[in-house]
Amino acid sequence: MPQQRAPVPSQAPQGHDLSKEEMIALCHDLISFRMKGDFKQVLSHFAPDCRFRLAGSSGVNPLSSVCIGHQQILEKIKTMNVLIEYCDIKPVAYVVDDDQFVVRWVGRWRNRGTGPAEDLEGVAHVRFRDGLIIDYTNFVDTAVIASLLDWPMRQPPEN
Repeated sequence: MPQQRAPVPSQAPQGHDLSKEEMIALCHDLISFRMKGDFKQVLSHFAPDCRFRLAGSSGVNPLSSVCIGHQQILEKIKTMNVLIEYCDIKPVAYVVDDDQFVVRWVGRWRNRGTGPAEDLEGVAHVRFRDGLIIDYTNFVDTAVIASLLDWPMRQPPEN
């Protein structure tokens, strides 16, 4: 069960390591900023050279990619925002270890163009340095994403 969250300042704390409570609070805030479409606040918590990865096969999930730096990350999350509305995303479990954490989340994503929504869950692995995210990898159910975006899933070659 998620713990009670401590308030996080609107600007990313820079130059110090985050406590477990600060990491969890930041996770909640990032979800809130993302659902509101406040990309400036989202990016304020990422190091300028951050690696942002949406894991999965691009043959199954057209959103899978690796982005480096604020500009590429901003382009990716804006593209995703055009396609998908994030509804009721909630973190449900955390593992915090030193400068990194893993969060399991659940929620609904809705296709903005056609309207269907799907329940989805995922896991994000986040690493920090000096109070900023330096590596963010999100793992989601790629079959649900393909279905939600009406993306044809490629079948593996027959042997």
